[in-house]
Amino acid sequence: MSDNSDFDPNLGLPIHELPNGAKIYGTAGHPAYSPEAIEILKRQGVDAWHEWCREHALEIELHKMNLVSAATESSADETTGRRDDDSGQEDHDAGDRDDEAIEYVVWAGGGRGDYYPEAVEQRDRLAHAAHTGDWDTVLDILRTDKEWVNASRLGSQSGYAPLHQAAWHGAGEEIVQELLDLGAWRTLKAANGATPLDVALKHGHNHLAHLLTVDRSQFPPAGVLTDIQTFLWALITVRTRGLERTEPLTLPQLDPLFEAPNRGLWFPVPGMYGGFRLRWHNQTLISESWCRVVGGSERVHRITQEGIELLAAG
Repeated sequence: MSDNSDFDPNLGLPIHELPNGAKIYGTAGHPAYSPEAIEILKRQGVDAWHEWCREHALEIELHKMNLVSAATESSADETTGRRDDDSGQEDHDAGDRDDEAIEYVVWAGGGRGDYYPEAVEQRDRLAHAAHTGDWDTVLDILRTDKEWVNASRLGSQSGYAPLHQAAWHGAGEEIVQELLDLGAWRTLKAANGATPLDVALKHGHNHLAHLLTVDRSQFPPAGVLTDIQTFLWALITVRTRGLERTEPLTLPQLDPLFEAPNRGLWFPVPGMYGGFRLRWHNQTLISESWCRVVGGSERVHRITQEGIELLAAG
């Protein structure tokens, strides 16, 4: 991120600067600014970047972000992205975060009505292939759409993600390993609380146990994490209750935060024009949330086993 000398009162701080000098403004940690996305932006241009975001089910956020390319000297009056006029751009910072070291991954918690039909069709295709053990199709889809590797069927009652299905089928170790390499979470729980390891052992697929077992030595105690997650879900419920949604949100689980170092979760909430950015800091959960179209909606909360503390509002 640039230093404060580049601050724009309407846009905030630029996230990335292109080789031609154009600056891209947005929210640090959002997947639209991942290294892969920025590479497409640099090499293929804004239209290709927008298409990539749509293909990766990020269309819900595209109109909520400050996707603005600042004017270069040769085209001072042109912009190559879109910005909501009322959104502004804030540097959502809890004050003590080294955000550059955190990799934020998406928790896709929306419903069927929150995605374009093409994305719904592709998600259904992925879920059907995983359910039937068609691993060639599953991996073909996920090699392109990695963000869906932990997604269950939209509207699913079971909450089984592809790794759960692989565990249920007793898929080959090479299949499970590739799912893990693509970012599948070993600690993700289905609707009944089962992890992929639980599913594999229940069905006698012990050959997968060594791949699905998680080293929990760096995890907080299970009871602590459960309590913190309960408070987080309460916070999200309160912050989103005015949205009048017709479909329930699938709320984020916290165990996946600890499967890799320096990981955070980004939970975009359809209809909120923003969402919740979550990270673990000093044995507590930090939640940053905002609504782009409501001034002063930014909130930073610290969540512990004892409850929720408001750290900042703006």
